[in-house]
Amino acid sequence: MHFVVSEVHPFADGNGRVARTVMNAELSHVGETRIVIPIVWRNEYLTSMRQVSRERNVQLYMRTLGFIWRWTAAMNWSDPPTTRLLLERTNALVDSTEAAESGRRLVLPGTS
Repeated sequence: MHFVVSEVHPFADGNGRVARTVMNAELSHVGETRIVIPIVWRNEYLTSMRQVSRERNVQLYMRTLGFIWRWTAAMNWSDPPTTRLLLERTNALVDSTEAAESGRRLVLPGTS
């Protein structure tokens, strides 16, 4: 559903937000962890979607969403100070362009 909503472009603006909302509603419906796309992951996320759209290649898309799903599931979202610390330690708050230039990547909590 995520890819369909983002690819079809049913709205003039907000297709990505709506697509992520639909995706997370479907994940919640089956009791799975929802997916949060941090700032640092923006380029990887968009690149993977372009691969599906332009080349019908779903492998990168699936790996990208799989990794970000594992990252989201490993985060502690229940305690704001801990969450903030984990966001910083995993590079989640780094601008995607700055991250690409400096070689910083999103890492799973506990592996940084």
